[in-house]
Amino acid sequence: MKDKDVNYLSYADVDGVTIGDQMIVADQTKFDDSLKLSHATNFKGYNLTIYGGSENAIDLNRECKMVLFEHLVLVGGGQCAIVVKGGSEDIEFTNVCITKPKGNYDIELGGWSDQSRKKTKRVWLDNVVRPDGKPVRVVVGNADKPTIIGGNVKILFWRSLALKAFVWAKGLVK
Repeated sequence: MKDKDVNYLSYADVDGVTIGDQMIVADQTKFDDSLKLSHATNFKGYNLTIYGGSENAIDLNRECKMVLFEHLVLVGGGQCAIVVKGGSEDIEFTNVCITKPKGNYDIELGGWSDQSRKKTKRVWLDNVVRPDGKPVRVVVGNADKPTIIGGNVKILFWRSLALKAFVWAKGLVK
């Protein structure tokens, strides 16, 4: 197991960044996450098409706050499309289409983070869909249940319970 993620596009310790109207394509053999935010505040991403890396298309960690993503097409990464963890809060995804999903779920909220054990709070999923008509599959670990507005989103109860147990157990051995 490697020690450090290699990310295609990273924003760490930033405030007030906006990106938009672009396609982000990461080589899955070289990059873990296509877009990584770490301790980012007041971040906005709009009109983006993001091809996932070997892990995820978007990964938010280390207490990101007030992040808005709107009008996205996400091509699933090797694990899932979106991860929000590490005490991040006030995160909104609006008008998102997740294509070519891989893995057992599409969105992970509150997974294990080495950087912060704080709970992920206030995540909104507004009109988040898959083009195949199947529900967007969400697991919830160390996080509040997201606010779901429209779209077709399903929280996977048993996988969420397993993620909660994993995060709890990992915290005991750290």
